[in-house]
Amino acid sequence: MEFLEKNPIIKNAFNLLNIILLLSAIFLVISIYQLFSEPREVSDAQIRVSGDAEVAAVPDTATFSFSVERQSNEVSVAQTEVESVVQSAVEILEDAGIEEKDIKTTEYNVYPRYRQDDPRIMMRGEREIIGYTVNQSISVKVREMELAGEVVANLGGVGITRISGLQFIIEDESALKQEARELAIEKAKEEAKVLAEQLSVRLVRVVDFQESMHFPYAMRSGVEMVEDGVAMDRITIPEGENLITSQVHITYEIR
Repeated sequence: MEFLEKNPIIKNAFNLLNIILLLSAIFLVISIYQLFSEPREVSDAQIRVSGDAEVAAVPDTATFSFSVERQSNEVSVAQTEVESVVQSAVEILEDAGIEEKDIKTTEYNVYPRYRQDDPRIMMRGEREIIGYTVNQSISVKVREMELAGEVVANLGGVGITRISGLQFIIEDESALKQEARELAIEKAKEEAKVLAEQLSVRLVRVVDFQESMHFPYAMRSGVEMVEDGVAMDRITIPEGENLITSQVHITYEIR
């Protein structure tokens, strides 16, 4: 340092060198930042590959709906009859251990019935009310699969009009969806590697990704109830398995 103090020319040259080095470092940092921050143009040279995978699982939840319909000359009478049947059905469900949150009214309808057998009234544009129809629909979720058949059978004895929409679902499908997606992506990536090797090109980066999923539920048709409240057929409910399918499409830029 004493040498630099005694030689101002050398000292100035040394300071100038430090400034040049500092400016060079700043320029290098800015160049690297621009390189990674500015979007690169996507090359027209691309390949698109697909992959699909299925994951099977046994359903853990059953869902269905039932409805009660009654007709009467008076609204209040029909409503009382419907309420009585619904209350009996709810008691059966609760006795089976189904929680209140899993029993929900989805529809409640009251509408008049008109006379249809007098053409003179119809020609005059008049409508004569001869009674009323009341209909209430309830959705049910059964979380213990072994109870599903017993519950549906027991409901047949309280005067329910119809049971429908019986489905077997998986309550939480997120992990299964992720598993199916990962398997599908791996298949697509393997296909891309093979295709790139066959074409003598290099995979640069992913420029597009699309996915479609399909997870059909095991369905059963509606069960009609006869007037005495007994199911037309015996209730047998094999739940089987549900399939969750993932199909992915990946587009790569190549060089």
